[in-house]
Amino acid sequence: MERFWVDIVGLTHSDVEPYYKEYAQESVGKQLTLLRDEVNPADPFAVKAKERDCWVGYVASTDLDMVLQAMHGSKVKRLKAKVVNVFTDPPLLRAQVECAAVDRTFDPYASLPYDGWEWPALMLLPNSLVSVSERADDLVELLENEQPDWNSVRSLFLEFLTDNPSDTSREMNATRQHILQLLEQHARQAATDEENERWIALATQLHTQKGQLMNHDTRLDTARALFIRWPQQLKRQHFEQSHYTFDNRLDELEARLQAFPFHLYDTFLNDPVDFLRETFYKHVPRRQLYGLLSGIILMVLKGRVSIRRWGRDDDQQMRRQLEAVVDYKEEKKTADRADRSDQNPAETADRADHPDQSAILKNALHRLLTENGPNGKTLVRRQNQWAAIAFVLINEYDLAFDLTNFCRKMDAWGFGEEGDYAVPCVYTSVAKNSIYIEPEFEKRQKKSIADNRQWTVVEGFRKLIAEEKAKQHSS
Repeated sequence: MERFWVDIVGLTHSDVEPYYKEYAQESVGKQLTLLRDEVNPADPFAVKAKERDCWVGYVASTDLDMVLQAMHGSKVKRLKAKVVNVFTDPPLLRAQVECAAVDRTFDPYASLPYDGWEWPALMLLPNSLVSVSERADDLVELLENEQPDWNSVRSLFLEFLTDNPSDTSREMNATRQHILQLLEQHARQAATDEENERWIALATQLHTQKGQLMNHDTRLDTARALFIRWPQQLKRQHFEQSHYTFDNRLDELEARLQAFPFHLYDTFLNDPVDFLRETFYKHVPRRQLYGLLSGIILMVLKGRVSIRRWGRDDDQQMRRQLEAVVDYKEEKKTADRADRSDQNPAETADRADHPDQSAILKNALHRLLTENGPNGKTLVRRQNQWAAIAFVLINEYDLAFDLTNFCRKMDAWGFGEEGDYAVPCVYTSVAKNSIYIEPEFEKRQKKSIADNRQWTVVEGFRKLIAEEKAKQHSS
């Protein structure tokens, strides 16, 4: 008999939707049945969870491999699962599955038509995306030891947590599930309550992130990072002037993208945000996913992309930014800042990677997090207010081109979870509030209470930066 654990998601899109909070609160101990939903239009490999005749939700895509391998290995069409834990944000159930055997050699997606598609040109992906699979493998190898070094595990885990959301490949889905199983295994085998709590804390973070992977706000941030900020960075590196321009092959390469299975390139042209969800549910292999993304980035750089909408609310600003990447110039960006210098002197500063500038920003950020105001409290009292800090450092100082790199920089500066600050920078919290990082945030005429809470941090941070600059100039 084999035993493993899976997440049940989608409670807000099932029969229990009208009372999903009450259902979740009372669900521990409930017996569920897991069975294939082969007519599911989004994912023919989907596995739904039912309590008798009541449809409760779906097995998380990150756990599908194990469930399908268990069904195949046990030669059954249904599995029994018992709810053992509940998570509220996002709502999901943790269920224990017992079966006769798990065939880990079985590839449930072997029939999908990806093997014949290859990208015949240069890979154009951020290093953070390319290297996350290697870091994930390092983390798995470390966790497979009976007594892994805790500090090494925590460090690798935090890097993995920051970078993995942009990898929607089926290999990464399986890796997420495997890492979670290993974390829970160490928690069960912990010698003390303190050790158990440490392992459970990591598992809970990964649970939370798994539930947010296909969250609309997470996809908005990932789409902007991959399809706008990353091509802009390539433009700053004068990619289009190098010998890898492929100008004489663009028609051929575009036709190759159009031939990608399940019309996923057309899905991107329709909505880049929805496209990320579809790559997740279509179980695209990493090799083909990397090729598809590289092709899309090349077409963006060459001005051959015109999308129909951007996200649920069709963000017109994002559409214009993507289509304007081909004309993007750092000189124009600098000139735009100079035009606004009277209103905000901080915007005419040197880049954040200059040593003197880095010291100014670090000192100002330290003061922002530690100094009390007239009310006896610091300005930053909630993790979501890190979005306001990111607004300043990303838009006004080019500190990073996406949230992944921003959070990694904060870790390197000592402001991450490994640091000593009461309110550290945590990727999941910043990503969840990425709406406050967009340049349009400053232009809103009417700000809500939540807006004002963030804007107070923006203004306070700018003031401290100006003070630190004045100190440096006077010394």
